[in-house]
This record gives sequence, structure tokens and C-alpha cells, in this order.
Amino acid sequence: MNRLRNREKEIEETTARDLLRHQCESVVEEGLDAIMKVARALEIIESFHLYDNAMGWTDYCRQRWNMDEEEVRLLKAHLQNPPKKEQNDEHE
Repeated sequence: MNRLRNREKEIEETTARDLLRHQCESVVEEGLDAIMKVARALEIIESFHLYDNAMGWTDYCRQRWNMDEEEVRLLKAHLQNPPKKEQNDEHE
């Protein structure tokens, strides 16, 4: 009987861990989608010079978004190498 209770507890813990992992992964996926949108928007702003040309791109990013060149470069790098999404829920 004790073995059965231990097994039931293991199953409950595994189910709770899987649920928590799934919830966290959903948050990460949503965040990655948002990062891609931000990167694309920055690329459009820069490409079409939709910022104050007197200010310049670097100054615009720093003043408007509080981002330096490296932060912008890293964001835009996601466009060339987007994060991969899992095709199924089996990660382990």
C-alpha cells in the first residue's frame, strides 16, 4: 500500500512539474514573439529613416528607447536567426 502512495505522489509531482514547465515555456514563447516584433519595428524605423535625421540613429535609440547600439544590434540579430519553437510538447 505504501508503494502505491509513493507512486501516486510521484505522478502528482511529475504532473505539477510538467504543468509548471508548460506555463513557463508559454511565457518564454510569448516573450520571444514580442522580441521579434520589436526587432522588426526597429529595422523598419531605421530602414525608412523614420527617426529625426538631425538626431541620428544611435542617438534616437539612446534617447527614445534607452538602448545603446549593442542592444539594438542584438535585437535585430533575432531577425536573421529567429529562436526555434518546439513542434511538440515532449522536451524530456
